[in-house]
Amino acid sequence: MQRLLLAAFLFCNLISLAQTKHTLTVASQITHANVYYGYGAELTHKAKANLQAGQQEITINNISPSLVENTLQIGCPENVVLLNYRFNAKVETPTVAVNPIVKKMEDSIKIINKQINANVQEASIAEEMLNKTSKLIETYSAVPEKTINTADVIKLIEFYNGKIQTYRTSIYLLRLKREEYQETINDIKRRIYDARQKEKLPPSQTIGQLILQVLTKDETKADIAISYYTPNAGWVPTYDMRVKSIDNSFKLIYKASVSQTTGLDWKQVKLTLSTSNPN
Repeated sequence: MQRLLLAAFLFCNLISLAQTKHTLTVASQITHANVYYGYGAELTHKAKANLQAGQQEITINNISPSLVENTLQIGCPENVVLLNYRFNAKVETPTVAVNPIVKKMEDSIKIINKQINANVQEASIAEEMLNKTSKLIETYSAVPEKTINTADVIKLIEFYNGKIQTYRTSIYLLRLKREEYQETINDIKRRIYDARQKEKLPPSQTIGQLILQVLTKDETKADIAISYYTPNAGWVPTYDMRVKSIDNSFKLIYKASVSQTTGLDWKQVKLTLSTSNPN
């Protein structure tokens, strides 16, 4: 009987905690960016929240609006239960009459961003098929000559080599198309900026947010870790050749040019340049 009463008391206590719902808004800080060759980056954030006992909704600001949602990872302390989460990208506009021309240009950016996301997905599939095809060639090349006709192996390898060339061409063309999309977005943003300057209005800004539903038994200070992938960044190598006029000797300096349009400030952020493909 005492055990039943204790269980009932604990159950009622949990229900009471769940019904006590609080809300707060905190800003996240980007701490690390793992930048991939060509395009893509994995961003890591941290956020601190002073939680009250019970169920609580936390809005975390300063998240890139270009994140790929299925790559999102959220880490909470052991004494904090993450019940649910959702991502929200909202456009903050000045509280004045909206210029219809500017609105149309902003809508165009949204459409192009969707095309970029589709392009990234297509490139990812092509990369995956390229890797699988390369492994198939390695498998056929390793088969002993006695178990399979050599002429058949040569035909298969030639066939798959053609496939590899097709995938590589596709990946290259997709990258060029993605660069065209980005140039179009940059051009539209410049026109929006010019229009805003004429109106003396601040430009609109897309803000990324994470809304977390959490539950904790006691009041606590929580450190929240966040990581995700965004296609709106990348790096490419650059070279600087310096020639000495006296003996015509030269020095070749290898550098990296990093670009990003994630909507976040990367100042004082630790960078890692990766030559691998994003998984």
